[in-house]
Amino acid sequence: MPALIPVDNLLGAAFIGIVLSTVLYGVSCLQTYLYYTHYSKGDSLRLKLFVSLVVALDTLHVALISTAYYHYTVTNFGDSSALKRVTWSLAVQITFGGLVGLLVQLFFAKRIYVLGKRRLVIPGIIGLLGFVELGCSIAYTIAGYSDHYFSVSGKEGHADAYTSTALTANIVCDLLIAGCTVYYLREGRTAFYRTNKAVTLLMTYALSTCILAMIFSLVCLITWVTMNQTLIYAVFYWILIRIYPCSFLSTLNSREASLSGQGSSRSGPHETVVEPCF
Repeated sequence: MPALIPVDNLLGAAFIGIVLSTVLYGVSCLQTYLYYTHYSKGDSLRLKLFVSLVVALDTLHVALISTAYYHYTVTNFGDSSALKRVTWSLAVQITFGGLVGLLVQLFFAKRIYVLGKRRLVIPGIIGLLGFVELGCSIAYTIAGYSDHYFSVSGKEGHADAYTSTALTANIVCDLLIAGCTVYYLREGRTAFYRTNKAVTLLMTYALSTCILAMIFSLVCLITWVTMNQTLIYAVFYWILIRIYPCSFLSTLNSREASLSGQGSSRSGPHETVVEPCF
């Protein structure tokens, strides 16, 4: 028997988003285990703590969206009026998601700073866009607390501008990271086959992860603008948040393959391609 009030675009979308994003969270957990057991040798304590911070915030974000789903499906089971209200965990998870994205983008900004011979302009722009995204995420959380209702948190309220600005800044930020990383890595090519193979591998990682993040940011922006009174956008947003730790950890764990690809080549300037950035 169908439900009296269709909840496919609300609880159904949230369920799909949680399942898919949790699968990616499991991948991040595996990458974290591999990092600390195989790939963290020689890394500074600061980098190891940074990895722990990113994973901890990612875990907290998963807990928050799970708490929100429990609130709507168990605590308020059968209460259709509860579906119109934004619960605290659903509002707060936006801020923690923005914080996870900021930390990973700052990591890649630091790597571009190293690869770009310590030029500050592009890394500074990336950092600024990341903080704009976080600021809009915090503003969205505040708007969710004050407005309480999905209908008011959409186009009729302030959250539409915050969300659109945050996702647009995110798209531009990821585009800069991908473009600059590929550009500087291409500059690092030499006559050595193994070095070029390592550079190509790193370019592939940069393009695949950043472009994937841009695609999900764009789809999330489109679904928010067109269907902002549903949770369909959350499916893509929660997956987007999981992509950042995955790309960050895969970058760290791919360094060993890059180093082995360099072989006996001792071209000094190319060592920064695979060196830790912290």
